[in-house]
Amino acid sequence: MQFAEELTDRRAAAMPVRAIDWKYAIGAEPTDTGFDAGVLSRVRIRLARHGMERVVFDRLEG
Repeated sequence: MQFAEELTDRRAAAMPVRAIDWKYAIGAEPTDTGFDAGVLSRVRIRLARHGMERVVFDRLEG
């Protein structure tokens, strides 16, 4: 979703606070207050370490 909406990490991390569709997409509760933007870069690093960079995109396309 971050790439589809062309958002920076900081703006993407703020989206679940104000957008119900983002909360639904990440499985957050309606009252969830969001997360730190640094989480996104750490997730990307972990995906790259394990050669899984395309997994999320492949699932979205499928």
